Amino acid sequence: MATDDFVCFTFVLFVLNLAWKMLSLTLMTIRKPLFLVASLWLVMVTGVSNARSATLIPTGATWSYWPGEEAPSLQAPFWVEANFSDANWQEGPAPFRYGDGEGGTLIEGMQNTYSTFFIRRSFQVATPDQIEALTLHIDYDDGFALWINGRRVRSANAPNAIQLDSLATGSHESGAFETFSLDAGIEHLVPGRNIVAIQGFNTTLGSSDFVLHPELVYEGLDAEAPVVIAVDPAPGLVEDFREVTVQFSEPVQGVEARDLTLNGVPAQSLSGRGDTWRFDFAPPEPG
Repeated sequence: MATDDFVCFTFVLFVLNLAWKMLSLTLMTIRKPLFLVASLWLVMVTGVSNARSATLIPTGATWSYWPGEEAPSLQAPFWVEANFSDANWQEGPAPFRYGDGEGGTLIEGMQNTYSTFFIRRSFQVATPDQIEALTLHIDYDDGFALWINGRRVRSANAPNAIQLDSLATGSHESGAFETFSLDAGIEHLVPGRNIVAIQGFNTTLGSSDFVLHPELVYEGLDAEAPVVIAVDPAPGLVEDFREVTVQFSEPVQGVEARDLTLNGVPAQSLSGRGDTWRFDFAPPEPG
């Protein structure tokens, strides 16, 4: 089994992690006082990924910013690079905006003066080779281009050749976060400090609004696979068996109803999220 991609859980984990001595639940039907031993198996071979998601840069984070009245850098190191000094930049929380949105940093003087806006921020990555997915959630108006450690990896409504006074190539209204894959930037990550730089664009100098509000998250391999820490009902006498709630040591993904079987019959439905999941079964046949 490939432990770097998937983890396999069986009900043996209940013994290993909770010191339970039985792999069964005793069920009592309502109509007859007959006791049944029903083996429960939690088999998550192809479902539960041992990946962990985390936020590198949250919404509302503080960024260094530079209004596009003049170029932020004229020679190397350029403003998108990790070794560029932004000590003379201003700082403020996202969103960066005027005309739309709430909170954050209100940009005064952009309308009818300049069409671009620059922000950059550092983030830490301990082990880049463990990152499987890098994702940008961003609310923007009208366009943006994003660099990681000096490499352009994503853009929307941005020209190919970007200048100080570039305009967005299309109109886009803010008000909702959109998701963009930044997987192309994973190879440019380094252990420790990394830099994400974003240039925002308006469609015209006289545009009535501008918004730039990014969030950066990643999904990476978990050093320790999650384990089962609790199950309800607990082993013992169970009357009118209908459901099983399983709690893991951390949030898991890819869970399916068929992952839990009762006497070889999979659960009918599944609900839950994060570290807690409920498996629902059909009522037991009387007899």
